[in-house]
Amino acid sequence: MKKRYRKKTCYYIYEGKTEGYFLHYLASLFPNASVKEVSPFSGRGGTADSIVLNALSCQYYDRLFVLLDEDFESKAAEYRISNETLRKLEQQWNIDPGALSEVKYRDLHKYNINHRKPVIIVSNPQAIEGLLLQILGYSKQKLENKTTDELKSMIQNFLKSITDTYPCYTTPEALLHLFKQKMSLAILQEKRKIIPELDTLLTFFE
Repeated sequence: MKKRYRKKTCYYIYEGKTEGYFLHYLASLFPNASVKEVSPFSGRGGTADSIVLNALSCQYYDRLFVLLDEDFESKAAEYRISNETLRKLEQQWNIDPGALSEVKYRDLHKYNINHRKPVIIVSNPQAIEGLLLQILGYSKQKLENKTTDELKSMIQNFLKSITDTYPCYTTPEALLHLFKQKMSLAILQEKRKIIPELDTLLTFFE
């Protein structure tokens, strides 16, 4: 009898619609991967704390990651990851209590050395737009001091430079056009060498 292999399930949690469109696009690039189910959750806003708490409750999935914007860190306390949730995350990652206190959000992944669930990926600088702009060829150094609104304007201007069909980059049609034109699998494979967050994302879909 031929042995049957169960395909792995992948679950991801994110905050905004742009993240959702990008993650759906990445999943579409690997139709033959051993992923039975790619289940998006959220995409409706929320806080960094609620998003991480949701992830901590989803341990039954084979693979689990969270995609957060870095700018949560600069918002009011109620939007950030609470100390209580950080303690739960430390326990889940099997690291010393208090180890994540004062850690920059973009550096959280460095403490999850065994890649325990949930893997936390932080879009930076500032937001998903910062990650997308790096894929589009902008240097991270140039983007570091930009506000989220400035990064969004840069995406908008880039879209205008390649098409006059879509007036706003945040629509699904505009984003899909941008991804297909400027973020082919070959380009993403090259960019992952210099963008660690992208490299981690791609490993979940491969």
